[in-house]
Amino acid sequence: MKNQLFKISPDREITMEILRNFGINSFEDNHSFTRSNLKDLETVDKINILSTKLRKYYLPCKAKLYLIDLNEKKCITILRQFLKVHNHTLISKEKYVNGIKHLFYQVIPLHIDMSTNRTSEKVIILFN
Repeated sequence: MKNQLFKISPDREITMEILRNFGINSFEDNHSFTRSNLKDLETVDKINILSTKLRKYYLPCKAKLYLIDLNEKKCITILRQFLKVHNHTLISKEKYVNGIKHLFYQVIPLHIDMSTNRTSEKVIILFN
């Protein structure tokens, strides 16, 4: 099957390099981050520097779309795309902190099913 984003399938090394720019040290690291964390970590600037390296993985038309005018949202999209190749994804959860809504992102394996079967009145979801 051909990949619609990448001309060269990204290896774990480049994906780990991207993850480290988000403050995550491994695929199993269960720390979450928000867009404000990305500003503190200067993730957009770091991914901008890394963009020449990333360009060799993307198809030319997709590189123009995703690697130009980077912002936090595009960086999260890039991370999600590279994680998917390695059977991982980002989940997002809304949380209100001091009355302000924040989206918290966390890396999880793709095979984890986040849906629930509601067979009873109570549903318990644990995030460890």
